[in-house]
Amino acid sequence: MTFAKYSSIQLAAYLIDMGVFLLAVGWSPAGPLVANLFAKVAAGIFAFFLHRQFTFEMSDVAPRAHAYKYFLLLSLNIPIASGALALFLLLLPHVVLSKVLADIACVILTYGLSKHFVFTRSHVEDQRMVKK
Repeated sequence: MTFAKYSSIQLAAYLIDMGVFLLAVGWSPAGPLVANLFAKVAAGIFAFFLHRQFTFEMSDVAPRAHAYKYFLLLSLNIPIASGALALFLLLLPHVVLSKVLADIACVILTYGLSKHFVFTRSHVEDQRMVKK
């Protein structure tokens, strides 16, 4: 069920990601890699709040530690996704298809890291939940 929630929110975040990407590619001379950076940050901010609230149901836990780990993960994901995009751009002439393929390649990795690294309860937080 968690992966289904994750996938639903990621789909919404991906619409933001692709929308910002297309706008930035169309209106900016910076190119697809810079556009991808802006798109990932916008989608990441959106996804953090929804994954925290709905996917991993961590709204009862202070957000600071989750935010730190999530944006650390995002800061690692952006260069990986951008590297994959650059690779696909070498292989395919279509910018949007290259982006879609690069992003698909990153989804499972990001889910696993989000589940097991970012949205976790510490031992102290678990004890507080038991006492409530």
